Amino acid sequence: MAGLPPRVEVPPAYQISTQGRSSAMTDHAEEQANELEALRSIFPDEFEELDVGPPAAFRIHIKPEDTPEDVAHLDPSLYLTITYTETYPDTLPELSLTDVTGLTEEDTHTLLETINECATEYVGMAMVFTLATSAKETFERLLQERSERMATEEAARIAAEEEAERQRHAGTRVTPATFDIWKAKFLEEIAGILKQPKGEELLTPAQRAAAAVGGLLESLKGGKGTKLTGRQLFEKDQSLAKSDMAFIEEGDVTVDVELFEGMEDLDLDDEDEEENSVLANFRDADD
Repeated sequence: MAGLPPRVEVPPAYQISTQGRSSAMTDHAEEQANELEALRSIFPDEFEELDVGPPAAFRIHIKPEDTPEDVAHLDPSLYLTITYTETYPDTLPELSLTDVTGLTEEDTHTLLETINECATEYVGMAMVFTLATSAKETFERLLQERSERMATEEAARIAAEEEAERQRHAGTRVTPATFDIWKAKFLEEIAGILKQPKGEELLTPAQRAAAAVGGLLESLKGGKGTKLTGRQLFEKDQSLAKSDMAFIEEGDVTVDVELFEGMEDLDLDDEDEEENSVLANFRDADD
């Protein structure tokens, strides 16, 4: 049966006090007294008599010898409390665990079940020493299992925190669909600001740039409800052209506006004249 110890090597004092029992023996009180005498000798510091009886009640303090470091601070220990019945050992004694530290409620229940199973195996024989040994061995096993569970839970907690941190740094992956949703909400927000008095002045630089590209600013419209062309944007706000200089990479061609000086005197048609006025504006701005 799981959790039960093999046949325990019984100390000599215990053997002497309990030997000679026959199946016809009916003096249970005498047999119980013999076992108590042996237990006092085996557990001089751990044995504590609660009721001299008959039937007697007593408890044995059990403390594990090998305690994992991560549960040692709990100072694990317990008392195995035993109350004889009038016909013990031909019937089971009453067993309970008290003052338990270091075990969960579930583990304590498991330990008591194991002790009761062990007692059932030894009905008809003096069994208290065997029960105490089984309790100690099972106690140590349950502490080791608890230590392993705690280590597993701690590793899982750390892994979850690391994953959460990675997700925070990774941010949200942008797809065309999510970008379109964000863009619509962003422009809707800007439009709401522009409806306010002097709303244009409330815009952040990013909002103003988006409003200009989206044709939301009245000051940058070529006509009511008409988006500005690229040329109209440059004419209205030359900083847009200058800001592109930040994106010029090695190998790109730059244009010296001074090369176009004097072109005002050339015979240009109306369209060329209009386009050249843009260059003139850039030159004046640079001066």
